[in-house]
Amino acid sequence: MRTFQYTDDQWLTIAAAIPNEKSKLISQVKDALREAVDSYMYKHSIAKLFEEPVEKRSAWAKIEKQCAELSAMITSIKDWEIPFPDWDGPDDLRRAEADRQSHINFLMRLAEKARATKAYYVEHASTRNRRIDPDREDLYRAVIAVWADLLGERLTISPTGPWPRFFRAALLPVLQKDMPASGSLKGIVEREKDRRSPAGEQDQAGEVGARG
Repeated sequence: MRTFQYTDDQWLTIAAAIPNEKSKLISQVKDALREAVDSYMYKHSIAKLFEEPVEKRSAWAKIEKQCAELSAMITSIKDWEIPFPDWDGPDDLRRAEADRQSHINFLMRLAEKARATKAYYVEHASTRNRRIDPDREDLYRAVIAVWADLLGERLTISPTGPWPRFFRAALLPVLQKDMPASGSLKGIVEREKDRRSPAGEQDQAGEVGARG
């Protein structure tokens, strides 16, 4: 799994983006950002395992189908064990049928695993085909929560000012080349505003977070 730790210089940059009167909260800010980044890195690493959902989904579908076919073939065999001359009648027959059933049970468990794994790939493919990366969106929300809720600062849609500086300081070391352009910040903030607001209610002046 990918891991990430802010350097001392990066923490200094983040601290410098926090208003002076809120500097006493830096320890809580660090804890919140570490938790957000750890969560993102974990989900991002899991997503990397599913970068070829079509091929892997097809493979598990084939396993599921072949398990069903094998189970049917095993069930259809009349004599599961060759009746040797020294067979002990009904007891040996029961042992043979128990052995047959154990193989069928194994195939049923494998088919269920294949079914569940295939379904996971289907869900993953659906999620990854969205225009917005859900894992990165969760990371944005976590940083927004630090700024608007923990620090109690205004969350604006402007590409300049204290909030964009904090957003960039917190996320550029993590996302690097995947860091959203400054022009994308408006959309990120507006999505969070819509998520936080009751249906049909709009925050005045395009802001959420502290009021007054």
